[in-house]
Amino acid sequence: MTTITGRSVKVELMDSCFKLMMAMTVTDAGRADPVFASIPDRVLVTHGDTFDLLPGAELLAYTDGYQHAYRSGSALAVQFHPEKSHTAGLQLLANFMNWTGAC
Repeated sequence: MTTITGRSVKVELMDSCFKLMMAMTVTDAGRADPVFASIPDRVLVTHGDTFDLLPGAELLAYTDGYQHAYRSGSALAVQFHPEKSHTAGLQLLANFMNWTGAC
């Protein structure tokens, strides 16, 4: 268990390092998000940890069994390495750098 903003949440680590590359799916909320808006619906990502969503958070991207990105108000969290996700990851980082903070 990990504590985030005073709440205990489950953080699950993968058992195997052989599953590190996965096809991440961007959700409808992700496609509407200013940081994820121009990212393809399916992106190859590197990471295998997951977490419980905070109450009221919107899931932006996931793989089978793993949540990889969410937004809660103006906070954005990702559980993968955008810098290792080729052009889609670089676009996500550029979107983040150009993001004004408005949701």
